[in-house]
Amino acid sequence: MSDNTTITPRDDRETAVVGAGRRIATAIGILITAATTLLAAFGDMQWITDNLPMLGVGLGSLVSGGIASYIAVRRMRIDASAAGKQKQAA
Repeated sequence: MSDNTTITPRDDRETAVVGAGRRIATAIGILITAATTLLAAFGDMQWITDNLPMLGVGLGSLVSGGIASYIAVRRMRIDASAAGKQKQAA
């Protein structure tokens, strides 16, 4: 591994994406909690009220994984572009 490894700093676009991801994950949690409460009030829905929180965790994981992947790919593209510009300057 190279000793001159640099970390691409977070910019405003990535900060906005991370903030949006947090809001989406929070909204999923609120919706799943509300749905679980409503279904529990109706009764005879034990199987779905037991498994609905697990669905919420899965959806939240998909959101956070998607955001992490987006940021990683974006940073790789920025780094590749910067490396290409350095080769052209040399």
